[in-house]
Amino acid sequence: MGIILLQSHSALRVGVFDRQVLCTPKRARMIVVVVCVAAACATSPEFFECSVQPITNPSTNATRLGCLPTALSRLPGYSLGYKYANQALFTFIPLVLLAVFNSLLINAVLKAARQRQMMAKTGSQCMNTRSTAASATADVSSGHERQRRGQQRITVSHRHHYNIR
Repeated sequence: MGIILLQSHSALRVGVFDRQVLCTPKRARMIVVVVCVAAACATSPEFFECSVQPITNPSTNATRLGCLPTALSRLPGYSLGYKYANQALFTFIPLVLLAVFNSLLINAVLKAARQRQMMAKTGSQCMNTRSTAASATADVSSGHERQRRGQQRITVSHRHHYNIR
């Protein structure tokens, strides 16, 4: 039974009981090297698009260096196929992947916020049944104090729910 869990702190685990880690620092370095080599190979034809040659102006007899297109860059397949493939590979595909992964991240954060709200509601109901008169009249004047008490309620309800002491 392979359940894939993707956690925000770079741990990709497979399985329910075996917990084999797929993303390790060594594998991450290898992936970075492979991506860099693939990017270098994909962009290497650009070095052969033009050649630097001296251009002489006959009226002033001045010579300057200019970049002239090579036979490779004048090929119709290269000018259409490679240029569009390169644009897609380095612009549009990363843009789409970034949008997809950001939407997955936003979805996970919203899900965690909903879960936290549900836990806070459960915790406040638990605390209301066990509350005393002293805790009901406690002074919660600042926003920080209210937040701290809310986090305590979540912790207390979590411990109460699982009988952890």
